[in-house]
Amino acid sequence: MRFLESWSREHRGLGYAKPGHDRGLIDALADPVARDARSDSAHFTVTRRGRKSAFVARVLFSSIANVTTMVTTSFTAAELAAMKSAAMADLAGTKRWVSTNDALTAHLWKVLGALRARPDTSQERLGLLADFRSFVGGAVPDDYWGNTVTNTRPGMSAAELRSRPLGEVASAVRSGYAENTEEKIRQETAFLCAQYEAGRLKRVLPTMTLDKFENTIVINNWSKLPFYDLDFGQDTPFWYDVPALPTPWTVLLAPTPADRAGGRDVHMAVPRALARTLREPSWTDRFHAYADSAEAYPLTFGNG
Repeated sequence: MRFLESWSREHRGLGYAKPGHDRGLIDALADPVARDARSDSAHFTVTRRGRKSAFVARVLFSSIANVTTMVTTSFTAAELAAMKSAAMADLAGTKRWVSTNDALTAHLWKVLGALRARPDTSQERLGLLADFRSFVGGAVPDDYWGNTVTNTRPGMSAAELRSRPLGEVASAVRSGYAENTEEKIRQETAFLCAQYEAGRLKRVLPTMTLDKFENTIVINNWSKLPFYDLDFGQDTPFWYDVPALPTPWTVLLAPTPADRAGGRDVHMAVPRALARTLREPSWTDRFHAYADSAEAYPLTFGNG
């Protein structure tokens, strides 16, 4: 997105910050971390021989066989406000606060958890992606040219996810984001540096990624990215879409176009068999339980 913003400004004859390419800024995050803290990570797995190849093969098969279907819907600003109000009402008297995106993420987790219909005792995980630059005290500048992504994975049993009120689930989402601390980022960096030094880095995968076919729903929140401000000389976009995603249970939150400002477009990769279930009108009602019936956007389906 930083590249697209800069390219857009170049087209309009405006200035922009030149990106920094010093990889040493990332490696330096590991320096204060003790050597014995580099041997284990809660968020990365050093895969055994063949496991990474099996995972990649599964992803390729999913892509070729169209195992997933993209399902899209939109939430209006009024709907989101009602959702957040309901979540805050659940938390009344607790001194806890949740954002609009926390409430929406919790709502989507609950609805998709119901769709998955896993046994009550099954562990449900929510993979929350985050840009870690804001968590390391300015050690990595905003114009750094690189992928500075980390994740956390709050979880609860399937029965809890179905039964707990929206506010409590949203609070769990908020707590999940709060796990992104400077200490966590430094430890993760130290772990990856250690794997590089040991020649194992190519065998490392995020644990969240490995679990995407099993118990994890991944949320990637792009709702504050300026998709609709980009102008390459032919005016700004009227619609932003995403390509089909090969792995199931990936959810992208995007801003809505200017004529529907303040809402969220939600793109979901869902297994084809369950996508057929979503065609039942009752599931549109579940997704839009906080909407006035006149404003609820239907679910739309891509490939498959």
